[in-house]
This record gives sequence, structure tokens and C-alpha cells, in this order.
Amino acid sequence: MPTSNRIDREALYEQAWSIPMIELGKEFGVFRPTIKWACKQLQIPLPLRYIQDGQ
Repeated sequence: MPTSNRIDREALYEQAWSIPMIELGKEFGVFRPTIKWACKQLQIPLPLRYIQDGQ
């Protein structure tokens, strides 16, 4: 049976701003672009370090 990784906006916002995106992706078993997409969908601004890296 497939499992679902669900997270609410507040929790994703807090994690996106506290740990690197690559680590967050590993935690959820997804790639960084998926985290970026989820942040965009939930209107979560990306951390400056993520934008500066050009990712």
C-alpha cells in the first residue's frame, strides 16, 4: 500500500527555513525541486541561501 508524505504549511515553512533543502528532501524521500514546488504551491517564500545558490 502506498504511503503519503503530508505536511501542513506551518510545518513545511518552519523546516524549509531551519534545515537545508537537500536534507529536507532526504527526510521526505523526494528531490529538492519537489520541495521547491511544494513551497511555491503553499506560498512559502524560499530561504535566501536557496535563492543565492541558484537552485
